[in-house]
Amino acid sequence: MKMTVLQTGGDFEVNTYIVPLNDNNVFVVDPADCEFCGDRFKVVNHLKENGLNPVAVVLTHGHFDHVTGLKDFRAAYPDVPILIHVDDRGYISENSEFVQGNHLKLIRDGMRILPYVTNLPPPTEYLLSDKPLGILDCFKGKEPELIESLNKWTVLWTPGHTPGGVCLYNAEERTLISGDTIFYQGVGRWDRPLADEEMLMESVRRVYRTIPGDTRVYPGHELYGFELKENF
Repeated sequence: MKMTVLQTGGDFEVNTYIVPLNDNNVFVVDPADCEFCGDRFKVVNHLKENGLNPVAVVLTHGHFDHVTGLKDFRAAYPDVPILIHVDDRGYISENSEFVQGNHLKLIRDGMRILPYVTNLPPPTEYLLSDKPLGILDCFKGKEPELIESLNKWTVLWTPGHTPGGVCLYNAEERTLISGDTIFYQGVGRWDRPLADEEMLMESVRRVYRTIPGDTRVYPGHELYGFELKENF
């Protein structure tokens, strides 16, 4: 089973990834479908229509355009853990309206989106920097084959676009899910609240120092599946 890319988020054109594990198990990266975006239930419907079993939602960061689908996902799958880096916890905590609002007020008509990122389901657990997904407490007691599949994915903390931005790296498959840290011939924005240009550039340099150039990159927006070495 190959990784599936769902274009979600309406005009924001977020790449939501359905990442295969063992059997019919998958994890979902950045569910961004919602009523406002005109694609409500796109992720949930895809999972159900294809007989897929989501074991986690993994958020590359907490920006509004990557989390608008969380409420509907939680309603459909109440026991599936939601994972985010601790430094981005404010985006989906009880203070999400305040944190998200600081971003949305900088966007034309952005405050219309605020209801969709208010009272979001809180994180179940926090991603661990430079550690595999499978070691998290929420996966304890799961079948060994699932844990083995999860452990092929390592969390890379790549702050800068947001304080808790992460990439997900699978060395065996030479695959990097880069969120909004790295795009094709570009990097994430640093002109939004809580962003830091110096930290972002160091995160990008770290990726290039440690990840092989023939790794395929799957960012949060735009073109995906390009090789890292093709980027600059």
